[in-house]
Amino acid sequence: MKTECIDSLRLEFGMNVQCQFMKAETYLLHKDDVDKKDDERRDRSFKLDKWHEDMMKYFIKSFRKSLETRDWLLVEEATRKMVTFDRDYFKTRKILQREELHFEEMDDELRMWLIGFVAECIEKIKDRSSIIDLKIITENLKSKRERWGTKH
Repeated sequence: MKTECIDSLRLEFGMNVQCQFMKAETYLLHKDDVDKKDDERRDRSFKLDKWHEDMMKYFIKSFRKSLETRDWLLVEEATRKMVTFDRDYFKTRKILQREELHFEEMDDELRMWLIGFVAECIEKIKDRSSIIDLKIITENLKSKRERWGTKH
């Protein structure tokens, strides 16, 4: 009878530990998803910077050409394109910056949650392990007393 009690405590303990690890795994998978989304955002940001660099080269070339030929219509057209580009670029840049802050905040929240969760699990495991150890010691002492005929 005593062994069944200890065995059931051990089984319950093992199942609880397994559940805690599965919960942590779920949050780590969620963190992985956040990291992937942030990687996609970073890739879009790098491409946006490359687009900006290419367009600046194009605008400089257009302005030089229009100044050399003194074609003021080309200057006006290049200016209009540059203003449109500038508006689109900064609109997209602001979106990417908001996403960066959002993903950073999510990453921080998940990391802090996981740190707290692991600390909580460690305490629960120590407490539960102590209860099981105490139960085992108590049962062993009881068994020894019964064998030796002492009743304390």
